Amino acid sequence: MPSPGTSSTPAPASSLQAAFDTATRAWEEGRCAEAVAGFDALATLPAARKGGLLRGAIAARRAQCLLRLDRADEAEPGLRAGADELARHPAPFTDEARDAYFALAKLEMRRFAY
Repeated sequence: MPSPGTSSTPAPASSLQAAFDTATRAWEEGRCAEAVAGFDALATLPAARKGGLLRGAIAARRAQCLLRLDRADEAEPGLRAGADELARHPAPFTDEARDAYFALAKLEMRRFAY
């Protein structure tokens, strides 16, 4: 039970972080349908719509899962937007940007018509 003067409802930032962590954990564990749903919900929040690192991480991670779900056409815009944003930030985000750029390259190679 909360002590007097405190709330049992977490602050919005805590809820945002918890939701991001849950979606990220699903992404890391390969539970892509769950991860995409979580990232979709996060993307509608004002903090994510502002842009920046949060929006980039959501876009790139969601897109990586879309690729795993064989939804490449939906993944491509997220890979581009996410990679470009993540590349502006220090490690470990540069690693994620690199992974997104490699995913884009693989996508383009699959589309190449011989």
